Amino acid sequence: MELRYFSSDIEIRDQMASTERSIRELVARWWVLCIFSLLAIVQAASWNIYGPISGTITEIYGWDDNTISWLANTANISLFVALPFMSAAIDYFGLRPTILLASVFLTLCTIIRCVETIPGIGMDSKAKSTLAVTFISMIFNGLSGTLVNFIAPVISFFWFPAEQRALSTGLMSAAAPIGVAAGFLVGPRVVPIDLDQEEKLFRIHAIYWGEALISIVIMISIVIYFPSKPDSPPTHSAATRQDGTEKLELGGGYKKIVSGSREGLRLLYLALIFGLMNGIYAGWLAVLNQNLHRYGISQSDTSWLGTGLVLVGCLGGIVSGFLADRLAGKMKTIILISQGLAWVFFTWFTLYISNYISGGRVTLFVSLLFAGLLVSTPLPLFMELSLETAYPSIEEGSAASVLSLSSTLLQILFLANAFTPDSDLSWMNWLMIATMPVCMLLTIVFQAKYPRLGADLEAKGTKMNIFVVDSGGWF
Repeated sequence: MELRYFSSDIEIRDQMASTERSIRELVARWWVLCIFSLLAIVQAASWNIYGPISGTITEIYGWDDNTISWLANTANISLFVALPFMSAAIDYFGLRPTILLASVFLTLCTIIRCVETIPGIGMDSKAKSTLAVTFISMIFNGLSGTLVNFIAPVISFFWFPAEQRALSTGLMSAAAPIGVAAGFLVGPRVVPIDLDQEEKLFRIHAIYWGEALISIVIMISIVIYFPSKPDSPPTHSAATRQDGTEKLELGGGYKKIVSGSREGLRLLYLALIFGLMNGIYAGWLAVLNQNLHRYGISQSDTSWLGTGLVLVGCLGGIVSGFLADRLAGKMKTIILISQGLAWVFFTWFTLYISNYISGGRVTLFVSLLFAGLLVSTPLPLFMELSLETAYPSIEEGSAASVLSLSSTLLQILFLANAFTPDSDLSWMNWLMIATMPVCMLLTIVFQAKYPRLGADLEAKGTKMNIFVVDSGGWF
């Protein structure tokens, strides 16, 4: 692999020379990381509450697979619609008010569900009114998820030093998948399929109230302490960057992205790759139970597989962040390796599940878990790379949210077609196989540059010019 160094960027050097604020790492950054991670976990768990127990939900409420799929998709649609406004608010108002608003939305989501537990509203009025309440709650879930899906690299930028940014992004990015895993793990065990209907309904309501109480505690914690930025910035790039509290045009970041500038076009190109990888995989994972049920795999086994998939994905993201912090300028290389290996394991899984090759439970679990590990490994690196690509001309909130917009749009389209009439769902697995080579080819074309990393390392005395190109590319 060849590293090429480019001439210095005058604008960044001028900003660095004019920065006189002290650079300091604060212990409070870990509080911010933990509180945001808890918010992300509960938001994702409340989103993935119905799919893992779809058989029980159908029995209790009479909702079919298509309805359950659209519950998850309703949250995705509200997220997609609200995301540009929320990202603009982050650039303009800062982190604290927007994250507090997200916690309020999550609290409303979980409390609205509890309305069903009130006598005379829930099962007494049967599925229609209950379904309406549930759809409303999922709208608020999507509104709260606007931040969870893209804000991790922005928090890392303002709170963490350069040598911890990718790792902290990986840790926070792991929070939402952990919440999804909690949905797979908790639902089928709290509401096992062999209970009577009354007991099942009681336990579903217990999950509702548990999530509501946790959401309220998180919201109070954010009110107590969650600043938009630390008093002393952790890096020169953070010190010289506006945090969205003044002198910024509302929505200005998006205007720069769509203006036709090279930075904007490169960011949109990166968002396309991220959307194809993460959006399609997230949609595939959301209907894993329905997908595997047709192959005779039980709800219990699927719940363990789903839990394992997201947990190994979290591990992969954290490890890739750790490596990226220590191998400066190698994010694209790590992404390419992960994409290639993910394709191998998804192909193995699909050939086995379609009876083209022989195997047993070990083949099923090993192939699928390694596929989940490797497809999730590069996701936090894409987020960090988006901020590197946008720096210094495009604000962080807008830059990171473009990736989330792309991913959410692809996930909406995937889920909208998940339960077409007479579909056997096998196309989902073949689509995963087809997606990986396309993403690899697009990634090879992309020219990865790291102006933000170069500025911070140079400011600390490391001899590195502002732009670094990793593994070639020509766009």
